[in-house]
Order: sequence, then C-alpha cells, then structure tokens
Amino acid sequence: MKTSNHKPTLDDVARIAGVSSITVSRLVNGGSRVRPETARKIRAAIARVGYKPNEAARILKGGLPKIIGLIVPDLADPFYGTCAQAVYEIGRSRSYMTIVVGSGYRADVELLEIEMMIHRRVAGLLLIPTGVDKTPIKKIQDAGLPVVCFDRTLPGLETDAVVVNNRDSSYEAVKHLIGHGHKNILCLGNQSDLYPIRLRIQGYEDAVREAGLPSIVLERADTLDGLDTELARLMNTKQHPTAVFCVNNLASMLLLEAAALRHYQIPRQLAMIGFDDFKMAALLKPALTVVRQPAVEMSQRAASILLDRLASSSHGLPATVILSTELVIRESCGCKAQK
Repeated sequence: MKTSNHKPTLDDVARIAGVSSITVSRLVNGGSRVRPETARKIRAAIARVGYKPNEAARILKGGLPKIIGLIVPDLADPFYGTCAQAVYEIGRSRSYMTIVVGSGYRADVELLEIEMMIHRRVAGLLLIPTGVDKTPIKKIQDAGLPVVCFDRTLPGLETDAVVVNNRDSSYEAVKHLIGHGHKNILCLGNQSDLYPIRLRIQGYEDAVREAGLPSIVLERADTLDGLDTELARLMNTKQHPTAVFCVNNLASMLLLEAAALRHYQIPRQLAMIGFDDFKMAALLKPALTVVRQPAVEMSQRAASILLDRLASSSHGLPATVILSTELVIRESCGCKAQK
C-alpha cells in the first residue's frame, strides 16, 4: 500500500510501462538506444504517475546533468539579483537547473568557481567577467563548454556576448547635464579597468569635448574616505564641479554618501546622473536620474543564446548582441519630478 506522500520512482514507471528500470533510466538520461514504441510507453507511464527525475541523484551517479552555471560579481547587488532571476526562469522553461555563485569582484575567486563548475559537469556557463584577464574564459572553452558573457565582455574575446551601448548611453546622459547649463561636470569612475566602464568614461569624454568643456575624471572612486577627500578638494577649486556623472551604482552610492557628509544639496549644488537603475532610486529625495540597463532582457537573451547552443551543439561564429538603454529622467539632474 502506497502512502499519500509516496514519490513516484523510476521503478514505478518501469512496472507500469512493462520494461526494465535500466531501459527507463536510459531514456530519462537522454539515451537514444530505446525503440520508439518503448519510448512512447515509458513517456505515458511517466505522465501517468507524475515521475520527475532526481537531478542530484543523476549527477552523483555520473549522469549528464541539465545544469547551467551563472557567475556574477556580487550576489548582494540588486542588478545582479535581477539578472540571476531572469536566467533562472529561462533555464527552468527549458528544463535546466541553474547554479548561481558570486565572485566578489575577485579574479582568483572567479577562476576557482569556474573550476568548480567544470568539475560539477555543468552543460554551459553564463559569466559576468570580474576582471580583464581572458584566462578564465579560455579555461571554460578549453574544457569544451559553451560560454556566454553578458553585461560586460573583454575586447578581442571570441565568445558570445550580450551587452548594452555603454559609450552612446553615457554620452547622452552627459549631454543632458550639459543641457542644464553645467560647465564643469565630474565623471565619477569605479572599477575603471573594466571594459564597459572605460566605454562609459569615453562617452563622457566625447560629450564634454564636443561641448568644449574640461574633462574632470576620478577613475578610482572605490571608498567613501577617498571620495570624500577628492570631492572636498574639487569643490574648493575655482572651477568646481556643479554636476556629476556616475559610471555605476557603486559610484552613485558613494557620491550620495559623500554629499550627505558634506551637506552638498542635490541637485542645487551638485546635479547627478547615475548609470544603472535600482528600486530605491525612485524613492530617494531627490529621486535619482539614471541610465537604465535592460537587465531582464539582457539576461534572458544571454541564457537563450547559451541554451540554443546546447540544443543544437552549434559551433558557429560567436555573436555579440548590443541592446539599448533608457535615460530615466527624475529629479537629481535638475529636472522637475515627472508624474
């Protein structure tokens, strides 16, 4: 007598289909040496009892796991959390589990996690690179795994990638500040060795150069103390900044903290635009004007490219998908609140 909480097993499927457990296991694990009529009986039995393969057991037994890996720089960052959720949903829709880990912006940790993913026998990897070294991606490719980079990539790297138009987006954001009449605009960098951040700084430089304005760049705004010192110094100069363009959320958060410490009023004393949106940005006083990246679409496209590669065993040329951003106008740039 079966209890109400009995979970259907592979043996249950085999008994109903009238075949051996080995035959059922062969079909469930992707084997092709099962006759069509037998496969039909097994699938009907699976549907009848509601059997679901135990992926963890399959991995332990050396089976081929339907698992993809995702490595992001920071699990606590809302942007990367949104990316992870989008990847998970696409993977689930294609019957893939997703393992998500964070590198903590450390290249050595990233490499260790890649090695762990390879040992776990994941089918493929999605990666938001944390550094500029191509070794980690080469390691994935040498292991024969498909890899897709998104949010950021490395120049000259031959792999699929999904990114945004970082340079043009930054250019438009800085042009918006110039349109408010600002003549001295600070570009607040962070992680400036990363390729997309360099592109954002270049977009800033394009805009101020075109307008005949000076370029004021702080490339390493990595700590509150460091930024506080540099910002105080700049604000005491004759041509002090009246606006700031922040290249990412980390720079935006540091600027907001530094401005609060010094009692600089935003946007009256310092107008600002940040790159990347987050939930609290619209609730701040003033609400933060941002360049919004399509985090969900970018993640979904990257996951779909990877899963399409796995489905077709395609070895075609790598593709780069470039998505557009949106300048979300709020109050911190000097505009009135939009209703």
